Amino acid sequence: MKSVFVNVFGGITACDAVANGILQALALLGERGETVDKPLVVRLDGNNAEEGRRILDGANNPLVQRVDTMDGAADRAAELATNVLGRTTGPEEQSSAAQNVREGA
Repeated sequence: MKSVFVNVFGGITACDAVANGILQALALLGERGETVDKPLVVRLDGNNAEEGRRILDGANNPLVQRVDTMDGAADRAAELATNVLGRTTGPEEQSSAAQNVREGA
C-alpha cells in the first residue's frame, strides 16, 4: 500500500464524524508507537461535509490531504502512490494509476 484514498458520501454517517474518526485513528496509532507514513487523500461529501472538511483542514496533519472532487482525489492518490517510492512518473502512468483508483483496481 502506497497511499490511502478515503471517499465518503455521508448519508447516515455524518462527514464530521468520519473526519474526527480519521484524526483519532491517526492519533491512536501514534500513541501506540506505530509508524504512519502513508498519505491519506480524503474526499467528503454529503451530511455535514463542510464541517468535516473544516475539521481536517484545521488539524494541519501533513499526512492528510483533503480534495474536493472524486476525480481530483483519485488523481492525487494515484500521484502520491506513484511518487512514494521516489519514482518520477510521466502523465501516462499517473493517468493509468488514477483510472485504476477510480475503477477500484
